[in-house]
Amino acid sequence: MSELDKARAEAALARKRVLATAHEVQGRLKPKRIAEDAVEGVKRKSESIAGDAVEAVKSRPVVAGAAAASVAALLGVGIFSRFRHKSEKDER
Repeated sequence: MSELDKARAEAALARKRVLATAHEVQGRLKPKRIAEDAVEGVKRKSESIAGDAVEAVKSRPVVAGAAAASVAALLGVGIFSRFRHKSEKDER
């Protein structure tokens, strides 16, 4: 095989690799693929955050209970004030 034939073979192989890379990049840039990757990333991050939250609750159950009670109390006050405000409005 001559030097020219070797160079042509190497060029053909390089061309195939470049085209394969271009096709792979093209596939990665499709909007559907980008959206799927983003959704998968959000799922992984959500699972990580949920796992961290579970560990935090397990390590500090009293603090977690107090936080949950505080949130429930704030929601209760908000709901109560809405009903109270609505009933006062209806009486007028």
